[in-house]
Amino acid sequence: MMILLAENIKKYRKSMNLTQEQLAERLSVSVSTISKWEKGTSFPDIIMLAKLADFFGISVDTLISYELKHRDADKYADSINSLTRNRKFEEAIELSETALLKFPNNFRIYIESSNLYKTLYITSHKNQSGEKALELLHKSLDLIYQNNDEHIGTVSIHRDIASIYSLMGYHKKAINEYKMCNYCGINDVYIAQMLSEHIENAEESLLYITNAMIKSVTERNMIVIAAANIFTEKRKYNEAIEILQWECTNIRGLLYDNETTYYDRIFAITLSLLTLILAFSNSYEQMSSYIKQAYEHARKFDKHPNYNLSEMKYAYTDSSFFKTAFDSFGSTTIDVIDHLLNNQRPVDAKSANAYNSLLKLWNDMLSE
Repeated sequence: MMILLAENIKKYRKSMNLTQEQLAERLSVSVSTISKWEKGTSFPDIIMLAKLADFFGISVDTLISYELKHRDADKYADSINSLTRNRKFEEAIELSETALLKFPNNFRIYIESSNLYKTLYITSHKNQSGEKALELLHKSLDLIYQNNDEHIGTVSIHRDIASIYSLMGYHKKAINEYKMCNYCGINDVYIAQMLSEHIENAEESLLYITNAMIKSVTERNMIVIAAANIFTEKRKYNEAIEILQWECTNIRGLLYDNETTYYDRIFAITLSLLTLILAFSNSYEQMSSYIKQAYEHARKFDKHPNYNLSEMKYAYTDSSFFKTAFDSFGSTTIDVIDHLLNNQRPVDAKSANAYNSLLKLWNDMLSE
């Protein structure tokens, strides 16, 4: 390891186009000290290691080539994970304790160990396990720079901390933790749920509920349309039709009879996609019914366009609350549907006939 440290100091110095003299000046040490470090005849102390790593813009682990040890630590972390998933808690605890002693500053060891103790708390409700999980998660935040898992980050760790506080009954701490990392409203639903448990927080809870509802409806629609597109590409028409019908039922429940909201536009576009897939699967009767509904709701929205998401049914807002919808579909809803229907390629003669019938239905409605 010391040989690699010497090589790394030299490598990173040269990568910055610095001479030994220039590096010595920057670090306030002698040129001979730099020379000895690079020859491996002496080595920087722990404080100077941190200073060197910071100067080179890398971690201390990278500077001293700690990777091999990390790979060994990963084996421990993988084993803790496996034992936890298989409910072999005694073995997992023993291995975790060994790993934490052997690798006192390894991020993955702390994350997997925290998951172990969180699972233990859920299954046993022993506060000791919950407190241990919290301790490990807080420590992992100091080691986050080691993380290379895209599914883990500072926000996810704070959410884990909040969830444990919630499980342990520390509701105020949990709410504060969720609020602290509520970027783009990702924790609205958790905050709303916890606030709703106490009547004095009802008004604040309703605002978070509204935010969560708006976010869930718009994101769910995006997910459904993406899934339907994939199913259609794979010619799994039944799956595409079923998921779009389910989504249309959900959106229909958010529509007013005599008022227009942004969800009329979403409903019309989703219906038109459903109609198109029905054409590909030769379902003439349903196709005709759905395209007429899509047309009616598209006309309804285009006549009185309303992009204020806070006017969704069941939404609760105060005078300061306003969320505007935006999408890349197109200007009018009729134009969006027209473009969608007129830019398709049927896969066979049968679907071509149904598709042409759909276009005729659509164009007849436009010409009325």
